[in-house]
Amino acid sequence: MPFTDTTGHWAETYIDWCAANGWFDGYPDGSFRPDEPLTRAEAATLIWRQFAPEEPAPEPVPGDVTLTPSDDWQALVDAAGDGATIVLAAGTYVGFKVTPRTGQTFTVDGPVVLDGNGQDAAFEGHGVQAVSILGGNVLRIHNYDTPQYHGAICSLAPGDWYNNPTWGPQGWTVDAVEIHGCSYGVTLADDNARLTNSWIHDVAEIGFKMLFGHNQAVIGCEINNITPTDWGHEGGGCKNWSTRNLLLEGNVVYDIAGPGLWNDHDNQDAIIRRNTVYECGASGIFHEISGHATIEDNVVENQYGYNGLGIWSRGGAAIHVVNSPATVRNNLVRNCGVGVAFLDQQRDEWTNNTSGEAYNNTLDNAGASGDARDHNGDQYVLGALGVDWHDNYLSQGSIINGNG
Repeated sequence: MPFTDTTGHWAETYIDWCAANGWFDGYPDGSFRPDEPLTRAEAATLIWRQFAPEEPAPEPVPGDVTLTPSDDWQALVDAAGDGATIVLAAGTYVGFKVTPRTGQTFTVDGPVVLDGNGQDAAFEGHGVQAVSILGGNVLRIHNYDTPQYHGAICSLAPGDWYNNPTWGPQGWTVDAVEIHGCSYGVTLADDNARLTNSWIHDVAEIGFKMLFGHNQAVIGCEINNITPTDWGHEGGGCKNWSTRNLLLEGNVVYDIAGPGLWNDHDNQDAIIRRNTVYECGASGIFHEISGHATIEDNVVENQYGYNGLGIWSRGGAAIHVVNSPATVRNNLVRNCGVGVAFLDQQRDEWTNNTSGEAYNNTLDNAGASGDARDHNGDQYVLGALGVDWHDNYLSQGSIINGNG
C-alpha cells in the first residue's frame, strides 16, 4: 500500500512491508507521516494487532447487522430493531450520524474512523436507553461540530439536558473509543451510565459530562488538551451536573485550560479517587455547590491556580471544595500554588454548605491550604468553616488557620 509521503524516505521499504502485512493503515488522506511521533493510541493499536489472540468469529444472532461506509446507516439501524448488535466494518465513515434503538450494541470489525464532516453528533439519543458503544481501542471519532451541552456521543437530544431532564433507568455504556477534534466529547445521562477506557483529546470545550443519573461512572480514561474559551461557565476536562453516587476513578487528566475534574451543582455522594491530574489552568479537582464528596488517593501536581489567586479564588486550588461538604484524604498534592482549599461563597441556597475534614494528605511544595468564608462578595474570613484538618504531611507548605 503506497503512501503519499513515504517515497524516498529512509524507512520506505520497511513501511511498505509493514503496511502490506496489516501493521499500519495510514491516515484517511493517504499519508503515513513518517517523521511524526507515534501517539499513545497508535502504539496501542499496533501492539493490539500484533499480539492480540485470535478469536473465533462470533455466531450471528437474530437482528445483527453490519454497516459499511457507503450504507444508509440510520435505515439499517432502525431495521435491526431493539436489542440488535450493529457491527461497523473497518473503514472511514464520512458524515456518520445515527440515533440508536433501545438496547442496541455497536461494535467494530477492525479500525473505524467516524468523520463528522460537520454533523453535530455521531451517536445521539432521544430518551433511548441501554445503548453500548464498544470501540475496541480502534474506533476514532472526530470532526463533529457539537453544540453546547451536547457531545460527539450524546445520549440526549439537543437541549434535553437543560429543558427536559430525565432520569432514565439504564444509561449508555461507552468503552475504548478515541474522540478528538470536536467541541464536546461525551455527554451521558440516566442511571448506570458508563464511560471507560477511552481517550478524549484536543477538544474545544469539555471532555465529558455526566448528568441526571444514579450510580454513573467514568473509569480509566485519558483526557487531555481541552481548550475552552471561558471555563467559568462551561469548559474543562469534565463538568458533571445533578448526579447521585458518581464515581470518577483511575483517570489521567492533563493540559486542560480550565478545571481538570469538575462537579458543578447538585452532585450528591460523589467519589473521586485514584486519578492523576496535572497542568490544568484552574483547579485540578473541583467540587462545588453540591452534596458530599469523598476525594481520596489522587495525585494532583503542577497546578498554579486561576490567575495566581489564593484559597479564596473559586477554582484556584489543586483540590478545591466550594459550597459543598467533603472528605479529602490520602491525596498527594505536589508543586502547586495552592494545595487543598474549602471555600464557602454566597451562592443562594448553597450558602453555609461547606464543611468536612482533610487528613492524611501529603502537601509537597503545595503553597497554602486552608478554608475561608465569603462575606459581602469580596471579603473573606480565613479558617471560619470549622474544617477538621489533621494528620497531614507538609513539605514547603502551610495550612492557614487549620489544626494540622
